[in-house]
Amino acid sequence: MIDSNVQTFVDFRGDLNHKQQPYGIVDALAFSALAYVDFEMVRSRLPLSLLEAYQFMKENTLYEGKKNLREKDYLLFESMVHQKRYQNIQLVQTKTVLNKETFTQFSAITLYLPDHTLMICYRGTDSTLTGWHENFNMYTNKTLGACDEAIQYLLEAGNIKMKRGLFSYRKHLPIIIVGHSKGGHLALKAAINASSLHSRILHVYNFDGPGLKENDRTLMGYNEIMDKTLTVLPSYSFFGRLFVHDEKQIVVESCNEGLAEHELHSWKVKVNGLQEGKIDERSLVFKDRTDRLVS
Repeated sequence: MIDSNVQTFVDFRGDLNHKQQPYGIVDALAFSALAYVDFEMVRSRLPLSLLEAYQFMKENTLYEGKKNLREKDYLLFESMVHQKRYQNIQLVQTKTVLNKETFTQFSAITLYLPDHTLMICYRGTDSTLTGWHENFNMYTNKTLGACDEAIQYLLEAGNIKMKRGLFSYRKHLPIIIVGHSKGGHLALKAAINASSLHSRILHVYNFDGPGLKENDRTLMGYNEIMDKTLTVLPSYSFFGRLFVHDEKQIVVESCNEGLAEHELHSWKVKVNGLQEGKIDERSLVFKDRTDRLVS
């Protein structure tokens, strides 16, 4: 029997609209993968449905080259735009920052779902040296440039106003925030620091991303956001074990082994959720050692 992953879920459950099956954690995982797709080439045309965005992007000569860099994410995107569950989701905002001087690598997208929910999706580390340099800075600097960008992005996305034809953007929409790897850390950081939006935040999904720093525990609404947060870790988790985690955590089974379990496309899914597993003892040993290094 072939293990199912997020791609399988999209292919076989994509015919169900949100009323037949409400958006859940596997959808959130798929939206996290979408954050790795480069939507900058259609930014000036937004808002667009995911299908419309794909149609414009496919005409761009750069599309295939970008697809080659993140093939699994782009293949998932291409599957989603041909499924009624996802194709009419509105892409309303995107932003990318790559600053080599400040070692800032940031990207995020905002989706407007048919159930009238805002989905804020933060990208994890990309393939640039700037992105990896910023990761190393995470251990020594109090604030990353990407964290500042993430907070500002959430505040702007939470108050965006636009109208296009029959598509109208309602005020005070509920918000879900997601991210994989560093994107999960940014989701947590933004949610905690956007206090004006706390009442509207329904869920925060951190897919194997680092937690928060010790001093974040003193911020307003910390406990409230932690109660709304779920961190998903593969059995052998490296990045997701870093720093402080006071939120609920679950372990997901992966088709890969070791550090390769970090890849979200390797995670096993069921019809209505993730295939839960058990933490690898080596991951706990790693966390103990890193905690002593940064303390």
